[in-house]
This record gives sequence, structure tokens and C-alpha cells, in this order.
Amino acid sequence: MNKFRIQKRQHGNASTPLVMSNWCSDTIWPAVDSQGGTGPENTGFELASGENQTEYVSSDWQGRVWGRTNCTFSGHGGGVACTTGDCGGIEACQGPGAPPATLAEFTLNGGQQQTFYDLSLVDGYNLPMAIVMMPNGHSSLESIDQSTSNPSCVASIGNLAAPNFNPYTNNQQFLGTTSLNALPFETDETASSISQWWPWDLQ
Repeated sequence: MNKFRIQKRQHGNASTPLVMSNWCSDTIWPAVDSQGGTGPENTGFELASGENQTEYVSSDWQGRVWGRTNCTFSGHGGGVACTTGDCGGIEACQGPGAPPATLAEFTLNGGQQQTFYDLSLVDGYNLPMAIVMMPNGHSSLESIDQSTSNPSCVASIGNLAAPNFNPYTNNQQFLGTTSLNALPFETDETASSISQWWPWDLQ
């Protein structure tokens, strides 16, 4: 699973850390495309399984993040370097990626100074993904029930859990939540029902 964490901290003009974590078993290549504000210095990089990387964005940043798979870069760009999520064959993306790609979308301090973020399958699905909001000492954020603020999408057929899936056994945390504020998992979907509306081959 690809996981993104939003925190709040001063770091020059780019004050908001965006922590990207690779919980997948394979190496991925996260990519970032900015639509507003100041984006991160690195717009694409390699991230091995179990590793994290922090990039900084401005407090009014708008953009999207996605993971690319099975990449081999030639150094001069052009062509296709990644099986999914490719952006012109280059490691440091300069625009959106090619579908299919699971997207994490962010609008920080948008309308009425509200922050919005979501996971989108508008460009298809290629990797399981989650967003975890980190309060980082802000009392107004710490009061938010994280089961309502941390979206996740684990849609690979091979990753579909049993209807009685319970990640909270032995009182552990899962994506920033506990059994006291558990995530409301969707339990009705099956491979058969998904295939009725999913336009790509099920992975």
C-alpha cells in the first residue's frame, strides 16, 4: 500500500510536509503533479518497500500524488518507462501520469480556507493507497475522528479481505485508527460485482 501523511510544520515557504510511505512489497516510483501553490522539489523518485520520503509543499498547495510501477528510466526520457502511471518516460514528472493510476488529490487552504483531500479512481486503479492525516499538535485536528478523515482504497482482487476482516485484533492501530474509531470498511463488493463496472482487467 502507498500511504501519504499530511502534517503541519514550518519549513520556509513550503510549510507542509507530505510524507510518502511504501507499504507495498515491491519498489514503486511516487510522482507529484502540482496545480497550484508551491509543489515539492522532487516530483518523482524511487521508493523501496518499507521506505518513507518527506517532501514539502506550501500551505495553499493543490496537486495530486500517485505511484508508478515497474519503471526503468533511460536518462533522456521519451517513450514509456513505467508499466502504470508513466509520465513521459522521465523520473521527475512534469505533468500528470498515464492511466491507470490510483490518485491522492489535495487542496490545502482552498475555499473558505478549508483543506480537502481524497482518493480518486478517475484515472483507473494501479496500487492500493491510503491518506493519513497527522494532527502534529494542532488541537483542532486532534479532535477529529480519524476513521472519518483517513481514506483508503485497497482494490486489488488479490488484496480483497474476507467480510469478517478485522485489523484491530490485539488492540493495534490501523491507518491511524483503533477499534474505538474503526474505519467503516466496504464488505459487500466481490470480484463478480466489480467486474460489472470496472473497465480494466482486474489485477
